[in-house]
Amino acid sequence: MKSEEENFITSKHVRTLKNMKKNSVNNIILIFIMIICLVLLILNNLRTYSTCDMLAYQIEEMKKKHTDKDTVVKQEINKKVVAQNDLKSGEQLNKLLAENEYLKKINKNISEDNVSLQNSLKIAATVGVKPKNFSRPSIITSRSMNERWKYLGKFKGTAYTPSVSECGNNKGITYSGKPIIPGTTIAVDTKYWPIGTEFYVKGIGYVTAMDTGNAVKGKNRFDFAVFDKKFAFALGTRNWDVYLVRMGSGRVK
Repeated sequence: MKSEEENFITSKHVRTLKNMKKNSVNNIILIFIMIICLVLLILNNLRTYSTCDMLAYQIEEMKKKHTDKDTVVKQEINKKVVAQNDLKSGEQLNKLLAENEYLKKINKNISEDNVSLQNSLKIAATVGVKPKNFSRPSIITSRSMNERWKYLGKFKGTAYTPSVSECGNNKGITYSGKPIIPGTTIAVDTKYWPIGTEFYVKGIGYVTAMDTGNAVKGKNRFDFAVFDKKFAFALGTRNWDVYLVRMGSGRVK
């Protein structure tokens, strides 16, 4: 029979084996539980990532829809703005056209009045004592001031008659060799203006340099030919705005 000591050792060894076996089972269970927890955690993370991706996709779609909506709204606003601008531009254009037509009408009326005044002045210039040689002034028609005439400034203008007292004879032949034309002929200083030079004198009309005179000296000076002394006296001496229409060549065309 075994001794008590051997029995004790054997019993102790058995208990130790049982404890080791028990601990091994517990460890296995613990590891299994940890593995299950890890798997669950991984699945939960995957689900979370999937949910985040879905949310991100939905957010992007919402942004895209919002952007598209904003673009459509902006386009509609731009269309309305363009339409309003076009309407305003059209209204302004119509207004400008109407104003332009009105100005054209006014300008036409002024031109017609100016032509009538010039023709009346030329007719008045032919009234009085006539010299032996003269030509009647031609009746003018409307001409535009847009011929780029050069403004020469203010000229001192007087009027004269082709009488013996003023010209020494009543032949009516100008320095150019042509008969005098009342209301058209002017005397100038040929040092500055060749015979045949054409001017536009505001308030008188179109005139041509055809004559000279002892009293007509200087660049800004002219003498206007009329037939009536009273008419010449009434015109008197005054300053006139003068434009150069065409420089002469020394001859009257």
